[in-house]
Amino acid sequence: FVSIHCNSNSSPGSASGIETYYHMDEPSPKALAYAIHEAICSQAKMPDRRARSDRSLYASGLGVLRRLSGSGIPGVLIECGYVNHPSDRSKLVSADYRAKLAEGIVKALKAYIEGTPLE
Repeated sequence: FVSIHCNSNSSPGSASGIETYYHMDEPSPKALAYAIHEAICSQAKMPDRRARSDRSLYASGLGVLRRLSGSGIPGVLIECGYVNHPSDRSKLVSADYRAKLAEGIVKALKAYIEGTPLE
């Protein structure tokens, strides 16, 4: 399960980059999150704001990922950039940037499913 989002915060222009979240510390989603995060940061050339547990945001994690807990379905949430940061926003509205994100996600999913490292 891959949930794709655009980020924002209360201080426009103060944060930039890509963040990827997995639920709690479950190993399967964590591995998927790191694979996707590495691939999209490499493809998209955006600041790396890390892949991390959703517990860094909320004690019980993100609802969209929490619902997958115990299901055996690995899930990640990707924040592709900040809509309230001028540089990020200009990339987010670019078809080329969105294509690079998609390529990175597909590349990482393929590697994850096949059990091969990213090249």
